[in-house]
Amino acid sequence: MKKRVVVFIGLLLSLTLHAQKEFEGKIVYDVKMEMPFLEQMMLMFMDTLTQAEKEKALADFRHTMDSMLVIKQEYFYKNGSYKSLMKFPVLGVEVLQYFDKKKGLLYNYDPVKEEATYFSVKQKEEGCPEKYEVSNKKATILGKSCTSLLATDAGYTTTTWYNSATGVINPEHFKSHKYQAFDVYTAKAKALPLKYSLETGFVNITATAIEIQSMSLKDEEFAIPKFKELTEVTPGNPLLNLGSQLGGMK
Repeated sequence: MKKRVVVFIGLLLSLTLHAQKEFEGKIVYDVKMEMPFLEQMMLMFMDTLTQAEKEKALADFRHTMDSMLVIKQEYFYKNGSYKSLMKFPVLGVEVLQYFDKKKGLLYNYDPVKEEATYFSVKQKEEGCPEKYEVSNKKATILGKSCTSLLATDAGYTTTTWYNSATGVINPEHFKSHKYQAFDVYTAKAKALPLKYSLETGFVNITATAIEIQSMSLKDEEFAIPKFKELTEVTPGNPLLNLGSQLGGMK
């Protein structure tokens, strides 16, 4: 009798895993940046202004920043491989990122210069969060009710929203993906993020999914390009990585 029960439970688990088919396709994110530190600096030089004038100045500053930093990210995923294309239309910049799952390397690629930097995701960056805790922050994204996970360390706070039935992934792919504690996140969520918030107090970044599309992707989509120049770097804070991509810093 016990054997029958065990077999039955195993069958249920197997059916559940097959029902939760791993996602393959594209997610498009709208990325917003805020700079509270600069806003505080501005307020220090506005002592002579009225409250209404201060509010207008801050609103104008935010509008200018929103106009300049229009960012769209296209994220492609298949069977543990991923790549992303981040577009900065106003700046005329595009940054490609490729993950080589076999070697555990992450490449940031400038397609114009055909140059790239890379590092191993098996290493944690400085200040990498050690754990994700369930947060009480809820959100509805693309009509999906999302749960959130919160990770905090000395440098920044990360909140990630996901829906357990949307963008489902196998966390076994990422057991060695220590960078940004993606191994810890995927073990808990078992799904790709639909929203991601990184808060540092200096610069805050929020990426929200505006489109998710299941599609068949060829393996060639994830082939690592041939680079004219390739430089190894040390994993760093995600904000510093973004800055190096935009500024060409090594």
